[in-house]
Amino acid sequence: MMAPSPHPLPSLADLRAALDGLTPGDVPIATSKRLSTAIALNGQHYRIGKIWANRAFVVRRGRAYLLYVHVDYRGYRGAALRVFSPTAARVDYDHALGRAIAKSLGFTYVLMLRVPRDVNRSHGRLERPTPRVGLILKKTCLTDPRILGKMLGLPGRGFKRSETAYDVSAAHNPPLTEAEYRTWAFALGVDLAHPPPMGLSPISR
Repeated sequence: MMAPSPHPLPSLADLRAALDGLTPGDVPIATSKRLSTAIALNGQHYRIGKIWANRAFVVRRGRAYLLYVHVDYRGYRGAALRVFSPTAARVDYDHALGRAIAKSLGFTYVLMLRVPRDVNRSHGRLERPTPRVGLILKKTCLTDPRILGKMLGLPGRGFKRSETAYDVSAAHNPPLTEAEYRTWAFALGVDLAHPPPMGLSPISR
């Protein structure tokens, strides 16, 4: 259960504008290169303080600051605390796509989320790659039904473990209710009540 915010909620129109029209099907959950991530989002990518950009970086689109981390970067929670705004909710900062799955598919960077702790941990059993997982040649991959469910706060018990642990067929982009859209934006770290993260410097290449 999310803790109530002490700040008034922005209107849905303001939230959509802050996200510059992004929907779940637009946001890569794993990518192969920093530049391809920024291009896919039509955004600018940034270094985070003194963290090497090949370990973690941010892509800004509108007022959304999306955090991507290298699949082998152990400091991902520290990077998340620098980028995501403070919250009273009990959340985990974790990878949208399990690191082992991302590596088995040939991806280098994974989107970071903040999701309720119990929800995140209930998805753990579903995030182990199987022998059927193989490399895919795309530079980015997009959300599937289970991963969107995790973003929306749905527990893992509502999903079956698939043969590949990730559905590579297509982006899952259903229409969201207002409550779902707000929950999805929270998972991405979008918070209009707080200032943007500090210490970001543009990456020119």
